[in-house]
Amino acid sequence: MYHVRRFLRSQEGVVMKKKVLILCLIFVSLSIFGAEKQEKNKNYYFDFLMKPLDTKNQYIFYLPYLFMPFERAKLMDEGVSELKVSFYKSSTFIDYFAANEKGLFDLESTMLAFQYSQTIGGIEWRALLPFFYHGPGYLDPFIENFHMAFGLPNGGREYWASNQMDFFYQTTEGDTSTKIFHKNKPFYGIGDLSLFGKKEIYNNNAVVAISGGVKIPFFYGEFISSKTFDLGSSIHLDYYGNRGYLYATGGFRLMLGRGDYKKELDRSFYSFQIGSGIGFRLSDTTAVFMQFYFQTSPYKTGIKRLDNPSSVHSFGIRWQWDDFLIQLSGDEDSFTYAAPDISFNIQTEFRF
Repeated sequence: MYHVRRFLRSQEGVVMKKKVLILCLIFVSLSIFGAEKQEKNKNYYFDFLMKPLDTKNQYIFYLPYLFMPFERAKLMDEGVSELKVSFYKSSTFIDYFAANEKGLFDLESTMLAFQYSQTIGGIEWRALLPFFYHGPGYLDPFIENFHMAFGLPNGGREYWASNQMDFFYQTTEGDTSTKIFHKNKPFYGIGDLSLFGKKEIYNNNAVVAISGGVKIPFFYGEFISSKTFDLGSSIHLDYYGNRGYLYATGGFRLMLGRGDYKKELDRSFYSFQIGSGIGFRLSDTTAVFMQFYFQTSPYKTGIKRLDNPSSVHSFGIRWQWDDFLIQLSGDEDSFTYAAPDISFNIQTEFRF
């Protein structure tokens, strides 16, 4: 019976992944074959191509909360709309002993995000709605082999079963341990709606903008909805050269309300973020990027890989065809190792 249940669970995961893939393929097909070509000036396409990699901290302890995006300071033109569909895949692993015997964090996370943006009245407005799936996966052998090939430590990953899910956290008093949560089966759901607004405050060769965001707890589910009302603000800086592009951001977020496990994880109500990056245009339709994003941890658990700031090192490529664009990017947990071991993002963007 155990093997039967395991087989069924694995089949459920395969079905879910197929559904997500089908949705992405449908969107790509509609974007390519349903778009009407319009004559646009060169700056329109340059603005579409040259902007920061659209990434998100995929750490499961951060995913349900508001994430102030790493975005371009320059606004879209009035009357232009933009639709994005992003597919993120990440692998999180913290060994039981690296977690000071307080837990084991071994799972893969999938995020499908839908975003819509439009500039109205000199402000660029954006709405984001995510769908999350957490469970076992298939990245463990690839990550272990990659680390071994370059002489990098696996952090204990090699001593635990590959492509399995075990996600728990516990407190200990004397000889008694009490599990705060324990999840070894896939779970998923629709995340909370996030709304953003951005306005330019300086526009020359360099562009400076400020943005604000709010996340409203519409849905429920542990590690799916934070159950907190979140607010955030950021400042963004762009500098454009002939082929080069420099950008930076910095800001904060507030997580208002108790939410899940605030006391048990000793979570504060705020965190800060800062980042910078560089892009280089290879041609009129292709550009490559590299960026760093640092985010302070709101947690104080005694587990370094949860309490330390997250450092997300992203690298990727953006390719554009008329009003349609594809972004392929990857994230690595450089420096602090307080983020997923690796994350991938496939994103389609369509302007109309």
